[in-house]
Amino acid sequence: MKSYASKLKLQSAVFWLKGVTDLFLPTLYSGAVMAILPPSEEGLGLAVIESMACGTPVICSAAGSLPEVAGDASPYFSPYSSDQLSDTIERLMDSTSEQERLTSAGLKRARRYSQDNSALLQAAIIRKLLAA
Repeated sequence: MKSYASKLKLQSAVFWLKGVTDLFLPTLYSGAVMAILPPSEEGLGLAVIESMACGTPVICSAAGSLPEVAGDASPYFSPYSSDQLSDTIERLMDSTSEQERLTSAGLKRARRYSQDNSALLQAAIIRKLLAA
């Protein structure tokens, strides 16, 4: 990640935080211009959901579970291409309308992952398994 910031000449504008507690994450997400998730492998994609729930536009790599989690609420880039990442960041920074679209789509998408929805889905799966 630091090499991406360096390539874009953003070293002085990017803060690298360590040891951030879960309680402080919503404040960070809400204050961010965008959340960038570049991993080539990602498990659940919780940071995507959390960012979207805070109204923060998200840019994801097209790897792992991220496309499934973010759906149409994120532009995607190859996790192996810093050029694609920088182009995606620049496009989002240059378009207020795209930022607004992603914020709206992200809030809608994040609602799909509420505890109530998760419980309903799990209950449906359990019922289906018990009926088999």
